[in-house]
Amino acid sequence: MVIDGFGKPDLQFAVLNWQFAIVPTPHHAAVADPPRASGTFISLCFWLSLFFSGALFAAATLSGKILDTERRASELATETATVEQLALEVHRLGLKARALEADPDYIAAVARRKLAGEPVTDATPRSQPTPLAVTPPTPLDPRLETLRPWMHRIASDSLLRARLLTIAAALVLFAFTFLQERSPRETTSLE
Repeated sequence: MVIDGFGKPDLQFAVLNWQFAIVPTPHHAAVADPPRASGTFISLCFWLSLFFSGALFAAATLSGKILDTERRASELATETATVEQLALEVHRLGLKARALEADPDYIAAVARRKLAGEPVTDATPRSQPTPLAVTPPTPLDPRLETLRPWMHRIASDSLLRARLLTIAAALVLFAFTFLQERSPRETTSLE
C-alpha cells in the first residue's frame, strides 16, 4: 500500500493494483459441509428457548391487559343492555302517550281502572304488544377459561411478573450466548 504525502493511504493506487481471485479458505470449506445432528439440536434448543421466553414475556405483560379488556367489555355489554332497556321503555311510554291521545278504547280502559282503584301503570294499548326484555351477552372468551385463574394470579402479583420477566431475559441471554453452533475451527481455537 502506498501512503501519500499526508499520511493517508493512496486508494487509487490500491484499487488499480488489486487483483481479483477467489481462494477457498477453511471457513468456506466448513460452510459447505452438511449440517450435523448436534447443530440441528442446538438450533432447535435455541428457537425453543426464544419461544418460551416470548411466552413468559407475553404472560407477564398481557395478562393484566386481557383481564382489564374483558372487564371493560363486560361493563360495556351491561351498559348497552341497560340503554336498550331504557330505549324499550321510552318506546313503550311513547305508545301509551299516543294511545291516550288517539285511542278511545284505551282511554276508557284507563278510566275504568282508575275508578276501580287499580294501578294504571300496567295498562297498555291493545293494538301494540309489550316489547321483550333484552338480555346482555357474555363477552368472556371461552377459550381463555382454563388460563383465566393463572392470568388473575399473574396480574395481581407484581413479584411474580418480575420473576417471569427475569426468567424470560435469562432465557434470551442463554440462547444467544450458549446455543450457537460453532464451527470446528472456532472450537479448536477456544481450547
